[in-house]
Amino acid sequence: MKTRYDGYVFLVLVPHQDVRIKLRKYCDSLIKTGLKGLYNFPFVVPLVSLTEKLNKDELKKTAIHLRKITEEKKINTVNISNIQFPAGTENMELLGPRLDLNIENLLTNGIQKLKNNFSPLIIGSFLIPGPSQFLSDSVSKDLEKIPFEHLSFRAAAVANMHWQPVQKNGETIFIWKIGNLCWLPRNLLDY
Repeated sequence: MKTRYDGYVFLVLVPHQDVRIKLRKYCDSLIKTGLKGLYNFPFVVPLVSLTEKLNKDELKKTAIHLRKITEEKKINTVNISNIQFPAGTENMELLGPRLDLNIENLLTNGIQKLKNNFSPLIIGSFLIPGPSQFLSDSVSKDLEKIPFEHLSFRAAAVANMHWQPVQKNGETIFIWKIGNLCWLPRNLLDY
């Protein structure tokens, strides 16, 4: 049976598992402090929204283009930040470590399925319900309780992510599926 997706499609950057493990420990520590009212989000970086998923060749082209943008250097996080996230009928904000990476020219690399880019780029950790541009005082205080260790990585992949809000028992939940990974080349000589 084929899964049907009526939601959104995003191009995401998937950091290496080592980064995701560190981020999981940080998020678990935040939850233990009493942080409430948030939705979990996969530890990926939404780069752009798509009109439809990218095929294998388009993902490979994007991976190479991203390696060129990073100039084969490490990608670093700078702080915890938040951005608006299109999550269906609710106003939501994505919370997580902000990257020191600018991909504005990703929209000009020749792939026609790209719609809008996310800015700033954030490794998703939580979704915060509400229309505010700034973190609420209670969330900010919880974030201050656990110091954030900056992350740095070179190994990452790009993938399609299908995102769908679903009503269940009168409550909105979110389901997602991350497609096949296409790893960024170690260096540009590999391609």
